[in-house]
Amino acid sequence: SVANLVKVNNFLVRPNDMAAYATVRAGYLGDARPASTVLIVQALAKPQWLVEVDAVAWKSDGQELA
Repeated sequence: SVANLVKVNNFLVRPNDMAAYATVRAGYLGDARPASTVLIVQALAKPQWLVEVDAVAWKSDGQELA
């Protein structure tokens, strides 16, 4: 779940989409506040892609790390 997110990297092609993207992102994340980076990039892997999200989550199994 989003409660397990620890880091989210966000890539946007169009800077003008930032406000709309922030609204959509907030709708998905709710009160979760993972570490986050937003980068405006020239292009993504496919020309039709305008946004890419790379997320890292972690969930403890209840055991301590050695």
